[in-house]
Amino acid sequence: MDMSLNNHEHARTLLAKQHIEGLPDFEQRWLDEHVAGCGDCAAAATALTAAIRDFRSLPVSASPELVQRTAFAVRRRARELQAEKMSAAPMWIAALLCSALMIFTLPLVWDALGRFGRLAQAPVILWQTAILMWWFMPATIVAAAAACRKASAEARRRQQ
Repeated sequence: MDMSLNNHEHARTLLAKQHIEGLPDFEQRWLDEHVAGCGDCAAAATALTAAIRDFRSLPVSASPELVQRTAFAVRRRARELQAEKMSAAPMWIAALLCSALMIFTLPLVWDALGRFGRLAQAPVILWQTAILMWWFMPATIVAAAAACRKASAEARRRQQ
């Protein structure tokens, strides 16, 4: 794929994102530099800004019932997002504890499995593989729990 085409696609994606949710500083700098040097993307940025300005100038009226239902739905979604954020804290704590456990126990496990491997006359690759399994097992369990949690949250969201 042509790199310049990829840059144009990326710029157009960022232009839309900029107007919807804002951009981090590094993306905003990249976009500003790209638009300054690219006539096509500068024209697209101008057209998008004009379209949004025109769209926002249109009068909009809604029934009080629609406004109330929409406000209720927005508040409910905000509570769901806050609950998801709060329920992620135990996963982060578990990930940190797993990392600390792996880091601090690695020398002990290395020594113990090395001794056991030598006593059992096991090939070095066997006990080193066991150490790798020890190293990755807690992180794998936490990642699987996080994936299951996310899948169940998405399933609940689809049911609503």
